Amino acid sequence: MPSTISALTSLLIFALLPGISLIHIRTNVFSQLGGAIAFSIGLNSFVLMLLTLFGVYTYFSAGIWIILLLLITAIMRRNRCWISSKFNFSNNSPSSLKYKVLLFPILAIVAYKSFFLPFYSWDAIASWNRWAREFAIDPTFFYSTDFFHPQYLSLGMSFPYVLSGNTSIEFASHGLSFFYFLILWTGVTRLCSFFEIPGALGCSAIMIVGAVSGYSGTGYSDIAATGYSCLSIALILEVFKSNKLATNTALWKLSRNQAILAGLAAGTSFHYKISAPLSFGVLILALLLLGGRNGFFRRFNLFVISSLSFLALAVVWVIPTNTALTPPLFHYVTTGIHGDISRMEVILKGAKALVLDATAFNIFLVDIIILLGACIFFVLGLKKNGYAVILGISVLTGSFVWMGTANYDTRALMPFQIPSVIITLCGLIYFLQERFKKAFLPLIFLCLQCFFVFLYLIPQLLPDLKLGGKTLIDWTPGRNWTKTLGLLNREEQLRILRPALADLELWKRDHPRFSGTFWTDPLLVSSFNSTKSLSVARWLNNIESDGQANWKKGDYLVTTPEENDAPKLAFPILDKIVGISPTKWGPWINSALKSGVLVDESTYPSFRSLRFLEGPPKNDR
Repeated sequence: MPSTISALTSLLIFALLPGISLIHIRTNVFSQLGGAIAFSIGLNSFVLMLLTLFGVYTYFSAGIWIILLLLITAIMRRNRCWISSKFNFSNNSPSSLKYKVLLFPILAIVAYKSFFLPFYSWDAIASWNRWAREFAIDPTFFYSTDFFHPQYLSLGMSFPYVLSGNTSIEFASHGLSFFYFLILWTGVTRLCSFFEIPGALGCSAIMIVGAVSGYSGTGYSDIAATGYSCLSIALILEVFKSNKLATNTALWKLSRNQAILAGLAAGTSFHYKISAPLSFGVLILALLLLGGRNGFFRRFNLFVISSLSFLALAVVWVIPTNTALTPPLFHYVTTGIHGDISRMEVILKGAKALVLDATAFNIFLVDIIILLGACIFFVLGLKKNGYAVILGISVLTGSFVWMGTANYDTRALMPFQIPSVIITLCGLIYFLQERFKKAFLPLIFLCLQCFFVFLYLIPQLLPDLKLGGKTLIDWTPGRNWTKTLGLLNREEQLRILRPALADLELWKRDHPRFSGTFWTDPLLVSSFNSTKSLSVARWLNNIESDGQANWKKGDYLVTTPEENDAPKLAFPILDKIVGISPTKWGPWINSALKSGVLVDESTYPSFRSLRFLEGPPKNDR
């Protein structure tokens, strides 16, 4: 219980302090809360990054930072009015979240996923939460591990582990995903306000996007990255629009300070996803170049100020560490992962993914209808608003880059999808305003919001919907979390979400002396904690890399039934010993058992435990 209280307390401190000191209670608290959370998480993550870089991220240093946070919060509270006059943190438009009560079902589902479930999605378990635990256990972990991209997410998740001294209390770290979701809604609300769109309508509309529906509340970095990206876009649009009127010194200083905030928000998004600030970069450049000759030098100053604040955050992490994309890694994530096909083939593959994974329905006809309608209103939105054109250029650029590089992962498209939804809403509202009287518009907006919420709830609550015996919806994210409804016991939830966990615990008890390399599937790797915290857990595709053998005689190989049809890479050394090099794991494992390279060691309900009877040739060890 004491560690549980410490974990929850540290979670609230990390998410709320010192930003909560800037909230004006007499105004719309909800519209200010997300901005306060964004400021708090951004600042705290930056400080944890510095503690990590200097190798002093410990319980003691984290405790000192909490004391300083309380002091900073008190000082900011006393100077709240002065800070508000210098920085436009919150959008306090009273109509920005009209009908926000209709958002409650969405908030309830995301909160349930965040606070009442353990980490259950692949990358959240196998990467981010695993790294968060290592940050809490091993002070040298940052320098001994290669990351695919900077990891603010894992640092934030590690804070409850460090303060509680217990890396098994997942729900506190997982709860951070709820606060990231509030940041996303804040960015959307502020962007909606800029384009004169009801904020609650925008917040419900983005939930139709398949990636947002599937990953909200699961502990993925993309939600946070998209939230900060939207904030940076909204802030910089406000700066360049208001700058035309900034003829006095006070307004100019406010524009300058807000440009700094925009750059910091973009820099923060970079630490969650490298591609997240791409639309911000294209947008700010377009605002500079497409604004005409009038006021060019003023715009140039804002461009430089915002860019420098972005670089101040981004460069600190990348230059002195091993987190930058090396040429081999860059080739892998942009080309090699696709099978080294041509760039045009990669783009066509991305175009197909853009259509098939557009919504949570996973129904081609539904997705294509929604996309075609969205394209029509997207064009109307560009017609209505000049700033929508500039934003459209940035999101289309980002989408095209995604199509040609990382289209195997649709959640990486999210920072560009969400602004596209806002532009589409802009066009939809323009269409409605032209055809209906102003008095009818609030009712129409209310009906639209109810419709969007309904579209979100269908796959969430009915992930196996059938009609006349035909499957209409087949949605794994919804199927996973709905299975846990009514299960209050954490171990029962784990059994539903990660069936192999209980079997792995049995395996560990059956092999008390094991502390070596554990060859396994990513799902099992995420659930398995070896007896030595610094030992390296790997999975099947790393048995060999670049002709180097990574296994030895006596190593264990754990396989699940699903792996029989899973694709397998070619392993020249091991395949030569086994005598076969198929494209799937099932035939290879059967052949390895027959040839005596592997032997059945033990069987559990959800996996088989195999053991290597033969090691690599001596010259390959």
